[in-house]
Amino acid sequence: MAPWGAPHGCDVRLDGYCWAQIGLDGDWVGALAQTPWGYFAGTADAGVFRFDSSSSDWMALGLDHAMVSAIQFVPGEPDRLLVGVMPYADEQTEAAVFAAEDAGVTSWIPSDGGLAARNDWRFWAYSLAADPSVPRRVFMGGSAHVLRSDDGGRHWWFSWGEEYLGGLGVNSIVIAPDGSRIWAGGEASIFLGYVLYSNDSGETWEFYAPTPTRDNAVYSLMLDPYMEDRLWAGVQGGVMRSDDGGETWEYSVTEGGLVRALAFLGNRLYAASMAVTGPGDRRPITRMQLHATSDGSQWDGLVLPEGVRGGLCMMVDSLGRLLIGTAGSGVWLVTP
Repeated sequence: MAPWGAPHGCDVRLDGYCWAQIGLDGDWVGALAQTPWGYFAGTADAGVFRFDSSSSDWMALGLDHAMVSAIQFVPGEPDRLLVGVMPYADEQTEAAVFAAEDAGVTSWIPSDGGLAARNDWRFWAYSLAADPSVPRRVFMGGSAHVLRSDDGGRHWWFSWGEEYLGGLGVNSIVIAPDGSRIWAGGEASIFLGYVLYSNDSGETWEFYAPTPTRDNAVYSLMLDPYMEDRLWAGVQGGVMRSDDGGETWEYSVTEGGLVRALAFLGNRLYAASMAVTGPGDRRPITRMQLHATSDGSQWDGLVLPEGVRGGLCMMVDSLGRLLIGTAGSGVWLVTP
């Protein structure tokens, strides 16, 4: 039986959606992935977890020294699971990226080519993405860099930016299904949000600023599966849309606060956001809003279960269900 099947049921049904809390309650979950090895979640304080279907629980796998920013499965000989980490305050890390090469994940291998070691143990991976057409080709978003690996993350070279540069993070990387085009979005040290575009596997890049006259941040990018040149961006003030591959942008919706996650489920685009509502022990208390659209012009705000914290990441699994990692209330499964 698939994880979280019918026996789990709904914690609550709202607006025709079934909401079920599926674990890690209390954790900030910033990365989710479904792999041939199972479901994985990355947290801000407790490291990486794998869902164990035999016990219906999440198993801790380590890497709890920094915030887990990204999880990427890379097929090959052997298969590899890459995990990127980023700082909350002044942490240090043995590597910006760690790899596991066994399905049980019994050990983690530093896999950033020595980047952290050369930078006082403070080089970070804010995002990871694998080329669908060449799976061993992986891209990493650094603080102000995009790096490329052609061997599944063992060695890296600077595709955009230089090692000494600093910024606020390349937060999201998306790659066209045929590998022909790549986009990367983030925020510069001067708070300028940007989108990078490459049509030659990262050899060269073009730089676009969705909101050049105001401070902003690009937190998430999503390539529209139904329109070739349409790109979506979750930003500090809502969701923006480009119909020319990222060159020009306009707001599609301005509600929701910081839109950190986008996902297509069927023909509907979902945008999960977070807004700070109060102080916390180490992290602020947040709330989530979830909006959805079928045409990019009319957005619906979904009714959420009471107490669901801000949205940090989303994914759609192979069964067509939406998984949302939250800022303090674990992982939620949403089924239309």
